[in-house]
Amino acid sequence: SLQERGSLVYESDYRSRAGRVVPVEINSNYVRFGGQECNVVFCRDIAERKNAELTLRRSEEQFSKLF
Repeated sequence: SLQERGSLVYESDYRSRAGRVVPVEINSNYVRFGGQECNVVFCRDIAERKNAELTLRRSEEQFSKLF
């Protein structure tokens, strides 16, 4: 699927060695370089973004209840 599309972006949860669960965004890219095929993957901690989305969603719910 990655080779066909060239890139994939998705979200998942990562569990650290300490047991903490961290939401991450995973960006996978299929690359041909120097006659070789590679998968290049970047993972980014999106906990702050998820918290902001939750705060906004709760605020919207409160606003909808008031009006």
